[in-house]
Amino acid sequence: MLKKIIPVLLMLLMASVSVSLAAVTVSIDDPAEIATGGTVTIPVNVTGFSEFLAGEFIFDFGATTLEAVTVTAGTTLFPKGLVDASAVKNFNALKTLMSAWDSSKTEDGFIFYENLGTRIRIYLYAGKQTAATAGVLVNITATIGETAQSDLIVFGGKLFNGSLNTRDRAGNITDFAKLNLAGLAAVSAPTDVSTLDQATAAAITGPVTLGAGGKTPAAFEMVMESGAIVDKTAPVIKATFPPATAVKLGSAQGEAYTGVISPPKATKLADLSDAQKEKFSSTWKNDKDLVFFTMGNSSSSLFFDKDIVVTLQIVRSSNNSPFFSVYFVPANGLVELAGKDGTGTVNGATTNFFKGGTIIGKLENQPVSGQVTYTVAILTDHLSSFVAASNPSTGGGSDDLGCFIATAAYGSIMEPGVKILREFRDIYLLTNSVGRKFVETYYRYSPPAARFIADHEILRSVARAALLPVVGFSQMMLLSGLSWLSVMILALTFMALAWSGACYLRRRRKDIS
Repeated sequence: MLKKIIPVLLMLLMASVSVSLAAVTVSIDDPAEIATGGTVTIPVNVTGFSEFLAGEFIFDFGATTLEAVTVTAGTTLFPKGLVDASAVKNFNALKTLMSAWDSSKTEDGFIFYENLGTRIRIYLYAGKQTAATAGVLVNITATIGETAQSDLIVFGGKLFNGSLNTRDRAGNITDFAKLNLAGLAAVSAPTDVSTLDQATAAAITGPVTLGAGGKTPAAFEMVMESGAIVDKTAPVIKATFPPATAVKLGSAQGEAYTGVISPPKATKLADLSDAQKEKFSSTWKNDKDLVFFTMGNSSSSLFFDKDIVVTLQIVRSSNNSPFFSVYFVPANGLVELAGKDGTGTVNGATTNFFKGGTIIGKLENQPVSGQVTYTVAILTDHLSSFVAASNPSTGGGSDDLGCFIATAAYGSIMEPGVKILREFRDIYLLTNSVGRKFVETYYRYSPPAARFIADHEILRSVARAALLPVVGFSQMMLLSGLSWLSVMILALTFMALAWSGACYLRRRRKDIS
């Protein structure tokens, strides 16, 4: 009997972990020229999938502010439409909503979107299989705000099947188009840096592409278009790329990226949308000198096989907190110190870099009295969204960077063990009620223990040893894509094998005796 049960269990296990992630492509076309205050509709076309859909995307309109944004589902892919889930704030919450979805509903699923000023964030979850393999995913309709200029618009993100376990393994999709506004200078096509020689590759102020090879033969710099301090408080940002730098989309192991790399773009706290600011810690909300800046691809991180030096010139009030750092802001909103420790070159001089940024210049009472101009450099292998702001530990407010047990044990939120546990939490705990309750309890009671552990090296060593099996189990789950059902089946399989072995040993003992 056992010989019949075990193959069935193994087949169920294999079926539960197998996923179908077809190659998906996306395209958007250049919309017709439009005047400021006019309304534009942009369809987003996708091809290459064969099952029900889930996705998360960013539509970046560059320097153009948006008003009256609406996102509607394509009628070919979703003939019965998608329910507007405007109250949902993240994909995990959307999936929870979808888990209670009644299959008798007439709609095909749910969609959530929010206007972030110059960006639109979109989540969708469709619970019914579609027969189409191509069509319009969504139609974006928006009114062009008064603050606008012709610019490239970039759409990108991930389209995958309904399992959160497949989200991190799904390929990133991205495309761009030109948005030209009447009466304003037309946007130029991106510069193909793969064709540039060293003499012409410095100080590029616009977007670039890397050509078919996904790398550039020459070193080059990308700088903000202003090129200097504007209104005496605006930041100046420059990214320096080494020669023959290859680019991957989404992760260091992702596919080669040949799309647009957008130049640095910075926004002060006062100019951020409420939707962006609400994700910040209380410390950051009170930091009037905070700078939010983006580089690369707005919908996903771009990873480079060589380290990039990014310098940021930022003006802070002398009566504001002098303790500030640069933070990387991933899509899940869980910020971490930007960059890495290492050695690099800034303006021809060898510089030691530290996580969070290294201050390489400080000018008092400039550009006006009562202000300090800092020049900060970070050494990084990826570009995405960043924040330069007061360190939460010195700001006196609650924040996302609290010193919890794993961080206390490993000494840094950047350590691989901490990242693995955080990813496991996002994918396996926050997606179900039992897991969310566990996380809530952990966050309520762990900070005092974490602070005590952080102050005692022996306890840190003990905590690291105790976390090893937890980290190993989490890594196994993440790499394999196992669902909780798969774990239960696997556990039952092992229990059945153990029971079979025990029965065999008992029979052998009886035969021997």
